[in-house]
Amino acid sequence: MMKRNLNDLLGFVTVAREGSFTRAAATLGVTQSALSQAIRGLEERLQIRLLTRTTRSISLTAAGERLIHTIGNRFDEIETELDALTALRDKPGGTVRITCGEHI
Repeated sequence: MMKRNLNDLLGFVTVAREGSFTRAAATLGVTQSALSQAIRGLEERLQIRLLTRTTRSISLTAAGERLIHTIGNRFDEIETELDALTALRDKPGGTVRITCGEHI
């Protein structure tokens, strides 16, 4: 089984949501060409076209629509959980044990 790169999937989700490689690249903090190559590599690994590209727009293929509906919400859930974990960082938690002798 080929190792999957979740960054490529995140890139795809971001492009699909933004509707633009330029905006998606800015959101992800990568260059437009790097993002385009990542999506192209993802499509080659999956051996299916996910996006239809023209000089003025992009749109999802049927496979792209299926993929965004399947994984898009999961990335949102991961982000939400990571935010919740970050909130725990500032709150003390855990068990406090006090050891002392018989004569306190």
